Amino acid sequence: MHELLLPRGAKIERRFGNSTYVHVPHSPEATANWIRRYSDDADGVVGPNGTVFAAVHVKGAARSYHLRIEITGAAASESSAMVVDYVDDTKPTLPPTLSNEELMKKAGLTPDGKILDPKHIE
Repeated sequence: MHELLLPRGAKIERRFGNSTYVHVPHSPEATANWIRRYSDDADGVVGPNGTVFAAVHVKGAARSYHLRIEITGAAASESSAMVVDYVDDTKPTLPPTLSNEELMKKAGLTPDGKILDPKHIE
């Protein structure tokens, strides 16, 4: 799973798109400590529902991607659920969102859909 070693006994439950869902038979705290130990720069945000690591770089792995990892406690047990999202850092980011009027102007149209300059019709 993108070079991330899972804790002993962990089982991948399913994958969907760039997300992998894992059941870990250890507490959320132990699972978070595992992630910290096997990553270069995992700064997790601990909240009442679990820990979220926004950008994890696995030790020794390529820097062309990072992982977003969310760890929560499983109901009524000493296990945890972990969602690992793969984020490709080489893909270009989306440009800032333009308003509808700006998009229309960029397309050469007025806000009501008429052509801005009829002389430049292709």
